[in-house]
Amino acid sequence: MDERQGGQPHGGGEPAPGSGNAIRTFVRSHRVLGTPARRLSRIVASSSKSSPVATLLGPLRDRLQGAMKVENVRRVLRALETHGVPFHLAGGWAVDALEGWETRTHDGLTVVIDDFERDGERSAHALASLGFHVTARPQGDRWMPRLLVLADSAGRRVELACLDVPSVARELRAPGAETDMRVSTEAGVYAEGTIEGRPVPCLSAVVLLLHHTRFELGPSQRESGLFLPVPSAERHVGVLRQRFDPGSMPAHVTILYPFVAPESITGAVVDDLSDLLGSVEPFEFSLGEIRWFDDRVMYLAPDPSAAFVDLTTRISARFPGHAPYRGAFGEVVPHLTVGDGGRPARMRRAGARLQRHLPIRAQSTRLWLMTPDRSGRWALRLSFPLGRPLRWRI
Repeated sequence: MDERQGGQPHGGGEPAPGSGNAIRTFVRSHRVLGTPARRLSRIVASSSKSSPVATLLGPLRDRLQGAMKVENVRRVLRALETHGVPFHLAGGWAVDALEGWETRTHDGLTVVIDDFERDGERSAHALASLGFHVTARPQGDRWMPRLLVLADSAGRRVELACLDVPSVARELRAPGAETDMRVSTEAGVYAEGTIEGRPVPCLSAVVLLLHHTRFELGPSQRESGLFLPVPSAERHVGVLRQRFDPGSMPAHVTILYPFVAPESITGAVVDDLSDLLGSVEPFEFSLGEIRWFDDRVMYLAPDPSAAFVDLTTRISARFPGHAPYRGAFGEVVPHLTVGDGGRPARMRRAGARLQRHLPIRAQSTRLWLMTPDRSGRWALRLSFPLGRPLRWRI
């Protein structure tokens, strides 16, 4: 139905295909068809745009549920900008914007409204001109406590979200640190991506990763680890790590794994480690070369590597019985993993794109002590600053 017939305009301002709307209406009216339609949508949405799955099933999927294509995203963002609404992209489109190209088909678009209290309803009103109307106001999670879900007649979805910036910033910074907008940006909450060459404000890759995985990785319940976070690398490697090393932590260089068992991390252990790291001055390094462990793991080699090796050696000497990787390897090879276990050909293509952004400049400022939570996922236990003593504990 178009505007001349008295109906709502099609989302994105383009004429809605009559046959597509009829099929979607039919599916929605027959519940038994809803499950296979949603399953098909998830299968296509999780596949690369160039994959046979997307090529063969994509057209059918688009008829059952409208895809949120780049032209629709442009119109949504333009409407928000026209109404003066500050925002940051989240979700799958944010991942693609940080990557710089559309990697897969998306069912919808998630937009974090910077001042949700002031602009949430106003944003929904702005999108009504594109045919999007509020369909739900679900309870969000701890980081995104409020949501507005909008949909148009083609089945495309837009989620307007409220981000609890202080909670997110505390995940990335020391508890008690300031969490104003400037500091939060420095802490890595925000980043800038591109859609068709146009700069777009986004949540950073590290925040997207933390929100979806909560440091999901499979440590033993009796292991901990020491990791040096590299937030400056997230812009270019965070998305690749999500794709080729799913469930991993944010970009980091492993300093010592495994470390002291969680139940043995006493105040004395913390004080001892704090004293040691307090005597290590922060140092600068770069990530300029892509290397491989066999054909399975693609990584960035930090330069100079000696500072990392020295740090690992000093901690191992202070805590005997905790050799790197249980002594399985003859030498310590500092590395920032980009992909682990993906198809070598795909990782090499991604590596060729990553090469254009190298070298990445970085600075070591702190070490994370990670332990598994009750679900078996990595969780931040303590964040130790380099060059000064630890003044707080989690």
